[in-house]
Amino acid sequence: MRREAGPVVKLTPKQVKLVYPFLPGITSRVLRFTGRRNTVHLQETALVLEGELIRFHYLGLERLFARALAEWTTITIPYSRLIRVKYKSRRFLRLFVVLSFVLIIGLLSFGLFSRHASNPELTILLLSGGGPILGLLCWVMFRAILPGFAVTFRARDGTKTRFLFQVKKKPHRKEFGERLREYRAAAKAFVVPGQENRV
Repeated sequence: MRREAGPVVKLTPKQVKLVYPFLPGITSRVLRFTGRRNTVHLQETALVLEGELIRFHYLGLERLFARALAEWTTITIPYSRLIRVKYKSRRFLRLFVVLSFVLIIGLLSFGLFSRHASNPELTILLLSGGGPILGLLCWVMFRAILPGFAVTFRARDGTKTRFLFQVKKKPHRKEFGERLREYRAAAKAFVVPGQENRV
């Protein structure tokens, strides 16, 4: 985490990753960033994101052409419009995905060997074909549930919006969380109830 002149705290592209959400927004808008040049700034009055934001969505197919459909964008979020900021480790969910993969492979192997006990070559052939596919699905699920900060805020038009980002190192993550809590607490003292969206 790099400190610049004044009270700004900046997470550089080497320290932060804006995560592409796996699930679409149902009750909220989702910001989807791509690329590796994204940054996150903590200023005295606002949280600022800079990065390549995907502007068009085609049922997930935009992932294949993410860079072509993205444009460099700066988003400024006053602390008064932050609804929720929560760090999610997702440790147990990721462990569940891995254990499920191991269990499925184990059951599949047992079932195939039992069914084709007289022809083990066929069993090995089936496993060599199905194993990589299941492994790829497991990898996709594992990557889709990366640990990180989940941020929900109200856009200027009042729409509930969310985005995810990952701070790669624990010391930076701890400092970021503490500084963000301080700035949010300080900002509450200057906000008139009911006027959050006008800031």
